[in-house]
Amino acid sequence: MIHFLSIFCLLSSMKTPDHLLKPVDDAAEDDSVLHYTARANRDPVFLVPGLAASGLEYRKKTDSTYKVLWFSISHILPGNWARFVEMMNPIYDPKTDTYSNSPDYDIRPIDYGGMGGVVYLDKTLEWFTKTYENMVNALKEVGYEVKKDLFGVPWDFRTNTINTLEINGEYERFKQLIETSYAINRKPAVLIGHSCGCPFVQHFLLEYVKPEWVQKHIKTFCTFNGPFGGAIMAYHHLSCHAAWIIPVGASVFNKITQKLASIYWMLPNSQAYSPDQVIAEMKNSGEKITFATMNKTWTDTGRDWMAIAASKATSRMEKHNGHPGVDTHIFFSHGKKTASKIIFDDSKPKWWEAEAASVENGDGDGTVPYESLVVPRKWSVPSGKKLEFHEFNDLSHLSIIKDKKVIQELVNIVSRD
Repeated sequence: MIHFLSIFCLLSSMKTPDHLLKPVDDAAEDDSVLHYTARANRDPVFLVPGLAASGLEYRKKTDSTYKVLWFSISHILPGNWARFVEMMNPIYDPKTDTYSNSPDYDIRPIDYGGMGGVVYLDKTLEWFTKTYENMVNALKEVGYEVKKDLFGVPWDFRTNTINTLEINGEYERFKQLIETSYAINRKPAVLIGHSCGCPFVQHFLLEYVKPEWVQKHIKTFCTFNGPFGGAIMAYHHLSCHAAWIIPVGASVFNKITQKLASIYWMLPNSQAYSPDQVIAEMKNSGEKITFATMNKTWTDTGRDWMAIAASKATSRMEKHNGHPGVDTHIFFSHGKKTASKIIFDDSKPKWWEAEAASVENGDGDGTVPYESLVVPRKWSVPSGKKLEFHEFNDLSHLSIIKDKKVIQELVNIVSRD
């Protein structure tokens, strides 16, 4: 009874702001899906989740079985939090720009290639933590079969930068999974990315595999609310304490968020921000922080390693932020209040260890600003390739992959009668 009441109280206290890492969406939004009949012609589909939307599991190296790390409600029950933070936090080496796990633990994505690590984060809280579930259900109705022509690509968002995806085997495993699908189906694949899953796929196509491999194995790339130009919300989480949906204090949870490798991918970059664009301001002094001076946020507050991580991540995001060389569909939504400037509370001696005084909003999907979502409009389209935009209004960052109208458009791209 005590255990049940603890969980009930935690769930009752959860807030659902339209937040950067938010794994669930507004309950009021209609996320039902249409019903389909089977279609004979189906392109193999790969689903790549966004930041914090992949299930992870762990084991001590002295143990033989894995347990759920991300996410289980048990981790935030009294007495469990410190160990959870220890397992979640990677070790960052600024000299090599690499992240590694604690030497005591093995951590890996759940059900790589299957759906267990991409449709929801906690089976006991499936109603609350579902992500790709509606899309998967629709694809199954069309006739897709898991690990035959429907594949999930969960990835470790804690430890992977664009750089480490190339050197730690993550991209090679993705490549081999696509080749396995091709051997089964004899058809090129459709790669679907949501949020950080978009640059994950984009850089894979542009930097890791050769163009001739892409032409043989990949038919289409579909992006959903991709942060191609970054997001002020990422800067917010990395600069000061910021609350999240998990019902623990902002000062506590930032011990995790500020060490997540892939949150640095989502920092503002030059694709969407001009050097003199103001992204933050001090409430008392009026000092303005621009995109060009963003790294001073960390160097001036004794967090040099964060400035290094930020610089490395944004430079890689900017390096090859262009058309991926295959037919591409950009799904994006806006009409939600989205952070455009952070107001820090410099009345406090260590403002970076406190929550922001306020947040000014502009247009976007609630997480990614409009200017970042439409960066692909600047891309140069290779001859013979498509770049099509699918624009939706008043859908938040995650609800775009749940919405029935969006899913219907996707189903018509990947399958035919």
